[in-house]
Amino acid sequence: AMELIEGRSLRDALREDGKLLPVRALELTADVLDALACSHAAGIIHRDIKPGNVMLTETGGVKVGDFGIARAMSDSSDTATMAGTVMGTAQYLSPEQGRGEVADVRSDIYSVGCMLYELLVGEPPFVGDSLVSIVFQHISDPPTPPSAADPEISAEIDAITLKALAKDPSNRYQTASEMKADIDRVLSGDAPAATTV
Repeated sequence: AMELIEGRSLRDALREDGKLLPVRALELTADVLDALACSHAAGIIHRDIKPGNVMLTETGGVKVGDFGIARAMSDSSDTATMAGTVMGTAQYLSPEQGRGEVADVRSDIYSVGCMLYELLVGEPPFVGDSLVSIVFQHISDPPTPPSAADPEISAEIDAITLKALAKDPSNRYQTASEMKADIDRVLSGDAPAATTV
């Protein structure tokens, strides 16, 4: 049995309404990070965070769904690939998942960074004609700051987004709560802990 959620996916909202105002994008991302903090505390890595797996309820709530390829942190036998197939959705895949390495909580943080980027800009940080092309970009290419697409996006929001999208997991936010704390700082008018460029 599963909860029936009345509402629409964030993917549908993006298609119907276009990109979000920066403050709204941060608020929704903070709610997703709250859900991930609970999931991670329970020992579960989602591994497929994307707008299609985030539901907006009719009362304005946020629900993270589709734990179909989630993995228990204690299950070290599972890797990010199965029979050579990349698990996850290419546009939101962390570099380590793209290389076939084991995903951890920081892989979910990277996917949240991709989602935040899309909420701000209207498309994910990396797009291409094939899965291989997109995965290669995740592994090798630096993302363009969101503000390059929209000057209304502040340097502080750039800093949060780019920290979440760091290629090396050790340079990302280490937990969902850490990233949410930075978003909360920016929403309250303070500077983020992430370095602004």
